[in-house]
Amino acid sequence: MTIQVRTWLLAAACVAAAMIYGAASLKAAAARDVARGKYLVHNVAMCVDCHGPDLKGAALPFKAADPKMPFVTVAPSLRGAALKHYSEADLARAVSTGKRPQGSPFLPPMPHYRMNSTDAAAVAAYIKSLK
Repeated sequence: MTIQVRTWLLAAACVAAAMIYGAASLKAAAARDVARGKYLVHNVAMCVDCHGPDLKGAALPFKAADPKMPFVTVAPSLRGAALKHYSEADLARAVSTGKRPQGSPFLPPMPHYRMNSTDAAAVAAYIKSLK
């Protein structure tokens, strides 16, 4: 085997190792984002209070203070097909701004949380991970 072939094989092995390490690092980062999102959804933003403990949607346990005010009485599911038309970026924007992808606001009592972009992305990653 010539030195050129050995050098090429060594370079190829290094590139392959870097790709494997990079893929593993991305997977680990994605898992951390999902775990952080789960924590935020269940313990900070308290999405479960309206959307239900399993996030499959639920009737709200309270009514609008003003009966004339537009108000949602059932919180929708946050799982799987219910949000298939939302990308992770759409979801992150929605929890940060309180607006749908096309720009219309969510009806009360859905708040917008003004989350920082890292937390909003983690919440979106968690919600998109739900089946």
